[in-house]
Amino acid sequence: MVITPGKSLSGMPGMPENAISYDGPVDVIGDIQMIARAVENTISDGSSSGG
Repeated sequence: MVITPGKSLSGMPGMPENAISYDGPVDVIGDIQMIARAVENTISDGSSSGG
C-alpha cells in the first residue's frame, strides 16, 4: 500500500515513487483514508488465529 505520490519540492522521486517502482506487489495506491479502508477490509476478510 502506497500513499499517492505528490509533487516533490526537490524534483526527485520520493518514497511513494520508489515504493511503486520497487519490484514487488502494490495492492493500493491512495490517500490515507483509502489505505486505512484497504487495511480494514484486508483484516476483516482474513481469518482470526485467536492469538
